[in-house]
Amino acid sequence: VADGGTGGLGVDGDAGPKDAGGAQNPGSVDIGARAMDLALNAQAALQDLLAPGTQLYLSLAVLNLGTEPSAPTEVQVRLRNLDDVSGEPVDLAIYPVSALARDERALLELVVDLPEDLEPGGFELEAMVDAFLLVDESDETNNQLTWTATVPAVVVVPSKLTIAPSLL
Repeated sequence: VADGGTGGLGVDGDAGPKDAGGAQNPGSVDIGARAMDLALNAQAALQDLLAPGTQLYLSLAVLNLGTEPSAPTEVQVRLRNLDDVSGEPVDLAIYPVSALARDERALLELVVDLPEDLEPGGFELEAMVDAFLLVDESDETNNQLTWTATVPAVVVVPSKLTIAPSLL
């Protein structure tokens, strides 16, 4: 049960919220039973240049800002091509996150493989905790980080440079 196993019961076993004296208080709303709130924060500067076929390193923190423990969930990482307005984002990875106690944080060091076929241009990267809305939260608006990044036009660099002495 998401409310800590009491099924919405007060401390003495009666249903409903209680006032400070323990009396039934039907006019108030007990939000404590659903007061889980997961949030996502970047723990380091996010990369703004991407290279096809390489790995992206993300350092993120998932925080439970609510008054109740959270259920286990996940962080989903997606990539959207900003030049393709009709295109759907590409799912890059999903990482599990264990249940978090009140005020607990999970630090995640993620390694994401970027697709080989990325075209030069602008992209939006998105990391979202609880992307499938499995955790009943008091605030769903703080679950996402987005940032823009660029895949630069390919610059050909010789793999081997030979310097020969001048014949003067």
